[in-house]
Amino acid sequence: MTRRPGDVWERLNGEPAYAFHAFVTYRDLGLTRSTAKVAELLGKHASTIRKFSSRHSWTTRVEAWDRFQDEARLSANIEAQRDMVVRHARLGQLAQSKALERLQQMDSKLLTPTQMVQLLDLGIKVERLSRGAPTEHVAGSPGDPVWNEPNELEGTELAAEVKGFLLALEAADETSNQGDN
Repeated sequence: MTRRPGDVWERLNGEPAYAFHAFVTYRDLGLTRSTAKVAELLGKHASTIRKFSSRHSWTTRVEAWDRFQDEARLSANIEAQRDMVVRHARLGQLAQSKALERLQQMDSKLLTPTQMVQLLDLGIKVERLSRGAPTEHVAGSPGDPVWNEPNELEGTELAAEVKGFLLALEAADETSNQGDN
């Protein structure tokens, strides 16, 4: 967020430099701010600092400053989240291409019927999750299926399941290749 001319936390017309310096000290103390603390830090009488505060509307100005800072933090956080989503999508695509490359090289005859069913089930879950579709059926009343909505944790658990399955397949593939030697 960029400062705008005339923001109330800027030096006011007619505000002496020493009074503005005291305000900046007050403003920058954050949640621990108090006129007493400013007086102590600047070596001034507390009554002098209270007069500056009253005369130059410190409370109003510092509330505007805090809102400005909150907006800036929120804006930066939103931008960081956008960048993270793009970065994670790229990493996910790379991981998928590597896994697909490995799966295409595998001899499907090496998979047991149970492993084939597991791979099919995993593939269905991954596709449904990526499309935002429910991934699990939860029993409701007879004839009234209820589906669990996908969530972020489920995606993480599914990724771990895919990784475990691929590692098991790789181990089985290596074992069968050793038997061929």
